[in-house]
Amino acid sequence: MSRRPLSQESINSFVDGEMTAAERERVFALAAVHGEVDREIAEVQRTKALLRHAYEAGAPARAATAPGRGRRWVAAAAVLVLGIGVGWGTAQWHAAVSPAPAVVAQVPAAGVVIQVSDGDPAKWRLAVEQALTVLEAGGRERNDVIVVANGPGLAMLRRASPVGPSIAASLGHGVRFVACGNSMQRENVGGSDLLPGVTVAAAGAALEILTLQRAGYAYIRI
Repeated sequence: MSRRPLSQESINSFVDGEMTAAERERVFALAAVHGEVDREIAEVQRTKALLRHAYEAGAPARAATAPGRGRRWVAAAAVLVLGIGVGWGTAQWHAAVSPAPAVVAQVPAAGVVIQVSDGDPAKWRLAVEQALTVLEAGGRERNDVIVVANGPGLAMLRRASPVGPSIAASLGHGVRFVACGNSMQRENVGGSDLLPGVTVAAAGAALEILTLQRAGYAYIRI
């Protein structure tokens, strides 16, 4: 089996603008000769733009519409805005390495895994809202969305969680929530301490996310 030209962590760092100029030049050089690097970067850009733009575009509408209807509006806005926002972002990327292809407003067929390692309730509300947006953006064939919590983020999946009602509601819509088994052991948290419907990744969050990525899931970190 051939070695990946660029790791998933490096791709995420590149898309998030966390690389030095020299590191970015190396990525450009790799993408120029490895088509899979080019495609993976474009896919991560599309997915992150979907999450970001859908949340920003839907925020004003949620205050003026009923919860169910507002969420559907956000899902529709995600696809509409993605065609504009991702079209620009992907064009900037491809201008440096190859001719820009047609932009397709969609998330990967397998789904999206969102990792939350932070115990900030505000970040969790954002994660839940974005998860619902991606879930419903698929229309009748809903995207599979999994939120994995580890470290301080584990607290938000416990029964006393301040975002418990939001998590329960999104579970009802089909979003899946997974707690890191290793974090649970370190913090002496049992299965009965978790919110109903939350499952456990016994081998830990890292292996769970890696397995999903190998299955074709896009990875987002909040």
